[in-house]
Amino acid sequence: MTIPMYIAESAPSDIRGRLVSINIVMVAAGQFIANCVAGLFSFTESGWRLVYPTAIMMYDNVTLVLIKV
Repeated sequence: MTIPMYIAESAPSDIRGRLVSINIVMVAAGQFIANCVAGLFSFTESGWRLVYPTAIMMYDNVTLVLIKV
């Protein structure tokens, strides 16, 4: 709840609602994608063991992209 409040307080008034909505949609989309990936891994024999390395690889990739930006 802290991030949407910060966005709402610091954003210009003409795009404030749009930014808060985009933030909430992106969080929901990330949760949906994570659940879909976990669901795909549930069909394998050792599925839950593969979810953690996949999450770590995704975290590393996002971190590298953000560092370069």
